[in-house]
Amino acid sequence: MKANTRYLFILWAVVSLSLRTMPAQELRASVSGTVMDPSASPIPNAKVSVRNLDTNVVTDTVTNEVGRYTLLFLQPGRYALSVEASGFKRYSNENVVLGTSDRVSLDVPLEVGQITESVTVTAESTLLQTETASSGSLVTTNQVRDIPNNGRNVYQLVWAAPGVIKGSRYWGSMENYALGNSTGVSINGGIRRENETVMDGVTNTQPNRDVNFQPPLESVAEMKVQVSNYDASYGRFGGGVIAITTKSGTNSLHGSLYEFNKVAALAANPWVYNFYGEPKPHFVNNTFGFQVDGPIYLPKIFDGRNRLFFMVAYEGLRERSSGGDATVLPTQEMRSGEFSGLPVTIYDPLTTRSEGGRFVRNPFPGNRIPTNRISPVAQKVLEFVPQPNLIGRGYGLENYANFGGAKNGYDQFLTKLDYRVNDRNNVYFSYGRLPYQEFDDILFGGDSPAEPSRENPLHRNFYRYVFDWTSTLSPQTVLNFRAGLARYVDRGGSPPAVGFDPRNLGFADSLVSQFTFLAFPRFNIGGFYTSVGSDRALNQSVRDSYSYQLNLNRSQGRHQLKYGAEFRIYNESTQSPGNASGLYQFSKGFTQANPAQADRESGDEFAAFLLGYPSGGSVDINIDPYFKNHYFALFVHDDFKIHPRVTLNLGLRWDYEQPPAERYNRMLRGFAFGQPSPIASQVTGLDLRGGLLYAGSDGDARRAFNSDKNNIQPRVGIAVQLTPKTVLRGGYGLYYLGASGGQPTTGFSQSTPLVSSADAGNTPRVSLVNAFPEGLIRPQGNSQGMSTLLGQGVSFGYLDRVLPYAHQYSVGVQRSLPGGFVVDASYSGNETRRYPVTANLNAIPPDQLDQSDTYYRERVPNPMRGLLPLNASKNGATIVRQDLLVPFPQYSGVTMSNVPIGRNHYHSLQVSARKRYSQGLTVNLSYTISKTIEELTFQNAQNFSLQDIDASRLERRLTEYDVPQKFAALANYELPFGRGKPFGAGATGVVGRLISGWQFSTQTTFQSGFPVDFPNAPNLEARSAKLPSDQISLFNAFDKTLFPSTAPNLSYRLRTWPTRFPDVRLYPLKNVDFSVSKRTAIGERMNVELRADFLNAANHPWFSRLHGSGTNVARPEFGWYTLEEQNQNRLIALVLKFSW
Repeated sequence: MKANTRYLFILWAVVSLSLRTMPAQELRASVSGTVMDPSASPIPNAKVSVRNLDTNVVTDTVTNEVGRYTLLFLQPGRYALSVEASGFKRYSNENVVLGTSDRVSLDVPLEVGQITESVTVTAESTLLQTETASSGSLVTTNQVRDIPNNGRNVYQLVWAAPGVIKGSRYWGSMENYALGNSTGVSINGGIRRENETVMDGVTNTQPNRDVNFQPPLESVAEMKVQVSNYDASYGRFGGGVIAITTKSGTNSLHGSLYEFNKVAALAANPWVYNFYGEPKPHFVNNTFGFQVDGPIYLPKIFDGRNRLFFMVAYEGLRERSSGGDATVLPTQEMRSGEFSGLPVTIYDPLTTRSEGGRFVRNPFPGNRIPTNRISPVAQKVLEFVPQPNLIGRGYGLENYANFGGAKNGYDQFLTKLDYRVNDRNNVYFSYGRLPYQEFDDILFGGDSPAEPSRENPLHRNFYRYVFDWTSTLSPQTVLNFRAGLARYVDRGGSPPAVGFDPRNLGFADSLVSQFTFLAFPRFNIGGFYTSVGSDRALNQSVRDSYSYQLNLNRSQGRHQLKYGAEFRIYNESTQSPGNASGLYQFSKGFTQANPAQADRESGDEFAAFLLGYPSGGSVDINIDPYFKNHYFALFVHDDFKIHPRVTLNLGLRWDYEQPPAERYNRMLRGFAFGQPSPIASQVTGLDLRGGLLYAGSDGDARRAFNSDKNNIQPRVGIAVQLTPKTVLRGGYGLYYLGASGGQPTTGFSQSTPLVSSADAGNTPRVSLVNAFPEGLIRPQGNSQGMSTLLGQGVSFGYLDRVLPYAHQYSVGVQRSLPGGFVVDASYSGNETRRYPVTANLNAIPPDQLDQSDTYYRERVPNPMRGLLPLNASKNGATIVRQDLLVPFPQYSGVTMSNVPIGRNHYHSLQVSARKRYSQGLTVNLSYTISKTIEELTFQNAQNFSLQDIDASRLERRLTEYDVPQKFAALANYELPFGRGKPFGAGATGVVGRLISGWQFSTQTTFQSGFPVDFPNAPNLEARSAKLPSDQISLFNAFDKTLFPSTAPNLSYRLRTWPTRFPDVRLYPLKNVDFSVSKRTAIGERMNVELRADFLNAANHPWFSRLHGSGTNVARPEFGWYTLEEQNQNRLIALVLKFSW
C-alpha cells in the first residue's frame, strides 16, 4: 500500500513539472476541434473566439501546432464561434448551443480567401457526444421551467433519466425541503444514496451522502444526470453525478414573478379517505416568488454591462392541510381489560410452564384481564391517549383519525454575482439559504405531552456558499480555484413533552431521580397500535461540507490534459438527550400461548402494555459528540484525439478519506477479539475472550478505523465516430465511495437496556413502575477499558475496514436521427464491492441448534454469577442455557458494523432519445431494462465467519428497489397556432391573442413494482406464490394458502428459505403529470402565463408497501398491503406567472 501511494505522488510530481492542471467537477461547457485547410491539413496559430450571445462575453484562443483548439469554462447557453487565419476566409457559426458539462466537438474547415470574406454556418451544433465516453441526461432551461413539477424541486426531474430509480415508496409532492426524496435515488445500479451532487461546480453533498441545498426552481439554468462518468475529475460516489447549473445574469434584464396555487377544491379525495368514508381533507399550498437577473447598471455611475452580472431568486411556501394521521387505538373495553370480543386469546404469562417439551400457559378466564392485574402506570398513560373516533372498525383496522391541521413553510433565497475582471479573469460568488419549519403528523394534539410526532415542530436549515475564480494564463493554460460550504442544521422534537415528570405516571421516584433529562416517556406498543410519546423530544444536528479545489488545464498537441486537487472538511455534531426518560417496547410474546412460538390466534401487544410487562427498552444518558474528517483527492486526465474520429479518455484518480475522529476521542475503536476477558480468570468452563477498545489521543489511533490510502482509480473511455451521424462509445471506471460512519460513543454516552425477562421471555421480570430495578448504568468514559458494559449488549465498528468501490462499465451507440433527435442505446453495468454490512457475532453456533425450545430456556448453574452486575439475568446463581452457548457469553449481544464484504450487481439496457428545442418541441425519453442483485444481509447470523470475513455467506437476492422495466418522458410542445407558427400566423387582434402561446408539457413515468419480502415461515409446497393479476388485491399480495399460520422460532434453528421473493412484486407505478399553459405578450418584453398542472392526472393510486405485519404468518394482516396509497391524489395546480 505504501509503495503504491509513493508511486502516485511521484507520478503527480512528474506530470506537474511538465503540464498545467484543470478543473474538477466542471459543469461549464467546452468546445474543441481542429481547424483545417481544404486539404484537411491542420492550420496552427488560427484565432478561435466564442461570444456569449446573452452577455457579449468573448473567450478566445489560438490553435496549437496540430491545429487543435479548446475553449473551456463556457456557461451553458448560445454562442457564436468565429475562426480567423491569414490567407483564409473568416469562419462564423452563430448557432452553437452548449449545455451543462457539454463537450462539443466542432471541426472547422477554412476556405482559401481574404480574411475580409466570410463563410457563415447557421446549423445548430450536434447533440452527438464524439469527445467522451461519458453519458448523461440533460434537462434544459425550458424543461426546468415548463415541465409540471409537483413541489417545484429540480431533483424530481432526476427520476426521468435512464438508469435512475427512485429508491423510496412515495411518489408525489416534493418541495425543496424533501431530503429523503432528493437523496434516495439509485443511479446506474449504484447502491441507493451513493451519488455525488454538484451545484455550480462545488459539491452539494453532506458528509452522510444526503443532498444539501435544493435551489429555487426558477434559479436553475440546467441540470444533468451523469449516468456513466469516466472523467477522473469526479469521485466519492458509486452510482452517478447530479450536476446543477444556476442562472447567471446577462446584458438584458430578465426575470419572473409567479404564484403556484394548489387547493383541495381542485383535488380528488385521497383513496384512504374514500376507503374510510371520510370527506376530502383541507389542503392549501401557495408557492410564490421571483427571479431577476441582469447587469449591474447604475446610470452615470457604473455600467456593468459585459462585465458585472447578478441573479437573485426568492421562493416562499405556505402550506396548510388537515395533517395528522390515522391509527389503531385500544377501545374502551380493551382499556378495562375486556378482550372477549376479539379474534385472539390473551394468556397469562405468570402461568408459563413446560409440558411435553414445549411451553404452555393458561388463558385469562373469559379472555378478560382482571382489574387488579392492570398496571397503574398503563392506566395513567391511557389518560393521555384519546378514544377511537371511527366506529365499527374491525380488529387491527384504523379506528382513530386526527386530521386537525398541519402547516409548513419556508422563505428561500439564492444570490449569484458574476464578474469579468478582465479578458483573462472571471469570478463568481453565490450564497443561498433555505429555512424550513413544519408541524405535522400530530396525532393526539400539538399541546399533548404524549404526542408521538417528532415534527412538533421540525426545523431544517440549508446553507450554501460558493466562490469561483478562473484565470486564463495563456491560450493553452487555464487556472481555476473554487471554495464552497454546504451546511445543514436539523432541529426537531415535541416541546410539550420536555419537562414532563414521569412520576405523574406512577414511575418510581428511585428511577426518575436517575434521569438526566425529564420528558414524557416513549411507549412503543407494537403491532398495529400507535406509539405514545415522542421518540425525539429534543434534537439538533449540524453537518458541514467544506470544499476547496485548485486545478489547471493545458492543451498540448492532440492531448487535452487536465489534473487537479481537492480538499474537503466534513463536520458532524449532534445534541440530543435521546430517550432520557425511557423507551418501553411491548410485543405479544408475554400474552401468546407459547412464549417460544407466535401464532395468529393468541397474544396482543396492547394486552402486554395493559399488564405493564415491557419486552424491551432503554434509558439514555448522552453526550453531544462532534465528529470530523478530511478528504483528499488528486487526479490526472487526458482526452487524447488519436484520430479525427477517435477520442480516448484516459484518467487516474487517487482518493484518501480519513476515518472520522471525535473531537475529544470519546468513542470506541474496535474489539479485542484475541485477548482474555477481564473476568476470564474467575470463570471455569468458559473461554471468555474479547472486550471493547477505545480511541487513542493522536494519529490513526484516534480515528474510527484504520486508514485506507491505497485507493487508486483508473478510468478509460473511447468514442469512435463511425459516420457523421453515429458514434460508438464505451468505457470502464473504478470509483471509491465515501467513508461516512464511525464508531459508537459507548461509555461516554450510555444506554441502559431493559432486561424484561430472566428466562428468555417465558415470564416477565419487571413492570412499568420500575423497569430498571438495578438502577441505570452511569457513563464511565473509557476508564473501565475492556470491562466496559460486561453483561450488556455491545456494538462497534470493524477496525480494518476498507472503503467500498464500484466497477462501472458501458458500451453503446449514439445515433443522430431526422427531426433533431439523438438516440442512445447502451449496455451498462455496475459491480459494487466491499460495501459495509452488519454482523451479529453472538448467535448460537449451528452445531448447537435444533433442540427443543425448553432445552435452551432451561436454567442451569451460572459460572459467571456475581461477575456481571449490569445484567440481572446473567448475574444470578442460575442462567438460561442459551446464554452459555454463544461465542461471547459475558455479553447479551455483540454486533459489528462496517464489515467490508457487501456486494451489489447491476446489469441494464438503457435507451434514451432526446430532441433539443426546435419547431416548438423538446423531448427526453428513456426506457431501461435492468436487474439489480444485492449481497448485503445474512440469511442467518451464523453465516458470518469471524475467522475469515470473506468466507461469510451473504444472501443473494433482489434489491428492495429492483425495477425490471421503466419508461419515463419529459416533453414540451408549443402548439402550432398563432404568431410565428405554421397555422394562423397572420391572425391579429383578439383572435391572434387567443390562438397564440399555447403549450402542452408532461412528465410521465411507468415502472414495474418493487419485490415483496418473503414471509417469516417456509412455503408448504414447492411452487410460486405469485398470483394471477385478477386475484391480487390489497388483502392478497400473494398466495397466502401456500404458508402455515405459525412461524418457526428462529432463535434455535436456521432459516432455510429466502427473505425476498424472486418473482412476486407489488403494484406497478403509473404516473402521468401534464400541464396546459397559455402565454400572452404584454408589450414587447413582458409575458403573462396562465397554466394548469394536472398532477397524477389519472388519479391512479399506488400501493407500494406491505402492511407492517404483512409478512408475518402469525398475524391477521398477513398478506395485506398498507391500506393507504403512497402517491399524490390527483391535484390541479393553478399557475400565474409574469416574465420579462
